Amino acid sequence: MRLILHAGLHRAGSSSIQGVLEGLSAPLAGDRVLAVTQTRANDPAHRAFKLLRGHKVAERGLAAVRDALNRHFQTLAGDFDTIVFSDENMPGFMPGKRQAAFAHAGDLAALIGALRRDHDVHVVVVVREHVGYLHSVHNFRLARSECGEFAEFAAGLDLASLAMAPMLETIAAATGPDGLSVHAFDR
Repeated sequence: MRLILHAGLHRAGSSSIQGVLEGLSAPLAGDRVLAVTQTRANDPAHRAFKLLRGHKVAERGLAAVRDALNRHFQTLAGDFDTIVFSDENMPGFMPGKRQAAFAHAGDLAALIGALRRDHDVHVVVVVREHVGYLHSVHNFRLARSECGEFAEFAAGLDLASLAMAPMLETIAAATGPDGLSVHAFDR
């Protein structure tokens, strides 16, 4: 099975990408491509895709998650050759006071490495320059009344965790030289 994983980042066009995938799900299915977004993963038929989040590997263990996903992929193999899954929470949840950015990138990388034994895995990541990224996350959190002024928001972050290069290097080590595509978010 070919797996294309759009692993975010948050605030870098993920919702738009997911909207396009949802809109194209029927034509893609005709070409034996299953498009699943984090919203569609709430459907019982696609719930196994939630296991592709790094924190699920940390909670359940690598072998259990890999085996559950492989069983699910086997059930889909008669109808699909390729799966596209989009969920910006794969390497970790949106940074904030309670969680560091990319906290589960290592767990995700371990899962990707394990899945590569049986599948052709490609990971796509869309990144933003840091200041725009932080301001967008702040505005999101501010709109939800989860923080106040930017200085307060930034003071509550683990700023060292925001370095994107180590997260990307960790995933690249798992995907191999041709398995990771990094794109810049550009407004």
